[in-house]
Amino acid sequence: MILQRLKHFSQKQKDVIKTISLGNLLEWYDIYSYGFQADIIAEKFFGFFPSHYSLISAFALFGIGSIIRPISSTFLFGRLADHNKSKTTGPIAWLSRLFGFGRQPVFLFTIALTTLATVATGCLPTYESWGWRATALIIILRVLTSIGLSGEYTGAMCYLYENSYPSNARFVTSWTGVGNQVGGVVGILETLMVMLLASTRFEHSYGWRLSFWMGGFLGVVIFLFRTRLSETPLFEAIEEKDKFDQETSLQIIRRNSKKIFLGIGYGVINASTYYFLALYLPMFLIKELGVGEVSSLLCLLFLLTTTTILIPWFGRFGDKFSNRMLLISSVTIIITLLLPAYYAIIEKNILLIAIIGFIYLFPVSCITALLGFYLPNLFSTNERFTCVGCCWNIADAVVGGLTPTILLALQLFMSLPSAICFFILLTGLISAGCYTKIRG
Repeated sequence: MILQRLKHFSQKQKDVIKTISLGNLLEWYDIYSYGFQADIIAEKFFGFFPSHYSLISAFALFGIGSIIRPISSTFLFGRLADHNKSKTTGPIAWLSRLFGFGRQPVFLFTIALTTLATVATGCLPTYESWGWRATALIIILRVLTSIGLSGEYTGAMCYLYENSYPSNARFVTSWTGVGNQVGGVVGILETLMVMLLASTRFEHSYGWRLSFWMGGFLGVVIFLFRTRLSETPLFEAIEEKDKFDQETSLQIIRRNSKKIFLGIGYGVINASTYYFLALYLPMFLIKELGVGEVSSLLCLLFLLTTTTILIPWFGRFGDKFSNRMLLISSVTIIITLLLPAYYAIIEKNILLIAIIGFIYLFPVSCITALLGFYLPNLFSTNERFTCVGCCWNIADAVVGGLTPTILLALQLFMSLPSAICFFILLTGLISAGCYTKIRG
């Protein structure tokens, strides 16, 4: 049914949807692969700490990389994607000579940087052979990876939004989230293959490297696909009329501060719940409930496959029904389920956790589907990439990226595995308040 709906779109729209949705998979492939390899990364690069501290360090490294993302997306990629070369000077102008201005050149640069950093991570010597230099190198490479990834989802949202029509905008932009889910599925399948087909010794010696090398291969394929993309119609229109914003990125952020705070509020519930499902839940199932790694991954594979199917459906619903009603209802369901979720975590009730996790897929998929429209819709074309990058990366990268580290620390040092419920409650209340501002 969803694929049949695509038949009514223009050929350019269909090509853009396919290229963006499949080309956006590397970000969440990286997130899931890193999450699944956290134990091994902790052992290989933070082995000088006790086991609990080394695992927290591995997740903290993920969080540190996330903190840099709003900065790079706003002040680097925002300038390149939103501004014409005649209006930009300094280091950004120098970079523009190498990669160009506009949505498409930035999209190529982000995937190239991410790919190179990912492959290099898989080639790193470990702490055992290189000492602190290996630890320093993986920190640097994770920061570079995060810089590249900071423009990925932002670019996908802007690309799809600027290639949509008012009649199908929610459906078209919902495919931004589909690519991420596909990336997660690929990451899980790759991890399962290593676990099932290779020995534990191989997994700890070279298996973890394969995940990063596989990410590099995917990056090369995605880069080749993106070379076929043309610039978006809306960007071409302002380029033709030379209507580029001449303000600095900081001035743009200050002028749009209210909208940016609103956009951050739109995304925080999505970030906290998704990172909970992606990184924290598998670790909780294995460490606290004694679920086998393979069983945990198969469960997560089912969850991600389901969301991949649900997201475009909710995008379609968004073109037909009240978006305000859909979003507020979704947050209400999430918050309502927190009490039984709290009980399930405290009592370590696997069946109840599984049921709640499955129900969560529906409201979370709905929010993910509609965010791809509402964040770009807040801003005009000549400042869209800058502001959307700031909103998305603060909500998703900082709030979501730090979630596993905070929750793991609370669990290990304060015996509070249920802290996730209070965290989701806080983000849910923030998002619900922001969704009330939506009209229609």
